Amino acid sequence: MNADESNRDSAESEQFRAKLNRTLGTAFFLLAGMMSVAIFVDRWTTLNLRMPRAWYVSRAFHLPLTASLCFLGWKVSALGKPKRHHQPVFDTVVVYTRRDCELCDEAIEVLQQHGDFLPTVSEVEIDENPTLIDAHGNWVPVVEIDGRIRFRGKVCPVLLSRMINTARRQATLSREEE
Repeated sequence: MNADESNRDSAESEQFRAKLNRTLGTAFFLLAGMMSVAIFVDRWTTLNLRMPRAWYVSRAFHLPLTASLCFLGWKVSALGKPKRHHQPVFDTVVVYTRRDCELCDEAIEVLQQHGDFLPTVSEVEIDENPTLIDAHGNWVPVVEIDGRIRFRGKVCPVLLSRMINTARRQATLSREEE
């Protein structure tokens, strides 16, 4: 089996799982709907449904069960949605950090939240390198994207999002021009 066949099999199995999840999600929603109708008819109308004895004994569980079925339907259906695979819009992201730096941890967390659009973040601890300490000592974290320093001291999520969106637009425009 070559790589193309393996990728095709993987894609087919992923499509099957997605379809199965959507089908199961729909089934859970339908069950929740039928439970809701049965609860309504049993409690709010004068229709006399002949339900099994277990129905009347377990009345306290009807609403939580219906809510659980709705939640399961939503959760399982969400698993059936295709995953979006984004290409990184930058080539490199380097974060210059120091030991025990809370701002550095926050910066890396913000970068990881935008991880779909960024390449793997490289962390460089500057404590052992006098040249880097002279360059960035009091300003850590320093975030360098594609060789240019973009953030010092704190990463602003709004500005990072704008940078990513601008780079994505430029990439889209350059592809359209080709």
